[in-house]
Amino acid sequence: MSTNKDFSTLCIRGGQEADPTHGAILPPIYQTTTFRKKVVGKDQTFSYSRVGNPTVAVLESRLGALEDCLPAVSFSSGMSAVTTLFLALLKKGDHVVCSDVVYGGTYRFLTEILAKLGVTCEFVDTSDPGQTKSALIRPTRLLLLESPANPTLKLTDIKANCALATKCGTLAVVDNTFAWRQLQFPSATIRIPHTMAGVACRVVGSGPGFFPS
Repeated sequence: MSTNKDFSTLCIRGGQEADPTHGAILPPIYQTTTFRKKVVGKDQTFSYSRVGNPTVAVLESRLGALEDCLPAVSFSSGMSAVTTLFLALLKKGDHVVCSDVVYGGTYRFLTEILAKLGVTCEFVDTSDPGQTKSALIRPTRLLLLESPANPTLKLTDIKANCALATKCGTLAVVDNTFAWRQLQFPSATIRIPHTMAGVACRVVGSGPGFFPS
């Protein structure tokens, strides 16, 4: 992804081309569930909208362009995104360090669902990197930061915490529920999922979610 476009240009044109079928400037909304296969048994770009859809593909391309983190993967909700993240990265015996102020659904998934699967979690005040450093003394698979935190808006120094995780060989994830890309740019520091409150998701939260990969 080229980074020499002005941010305002990226907001309007980033990750979007004219519709290849009829040349529409704005992407059409494809409401179909399934797509006709030209050849039975042969994969094609789109076959079932739960897996992929041309309209969703434009959304992913545009959000990925804004994050400078292509490709991106969209989900129907923030919890769909965070659930996929946890189930893809964690297994029995893994340990997670998480911000002490975090979305309620994330907290419950860690403490009520993943705990039954043998994943442990410690909640620490990540606004104090010293506490994060102490927690990471224990071998940790994943550091989950939420900033600004929901609902208190507590702020975490993303760069400082991610540097600590890197030193420990720990994966770091940023839940960017509230902050717009122009105000907070976690992917400049680390590859992240992103939560759009109401529209998009840089990692996880109360809206559709997407993962820059």
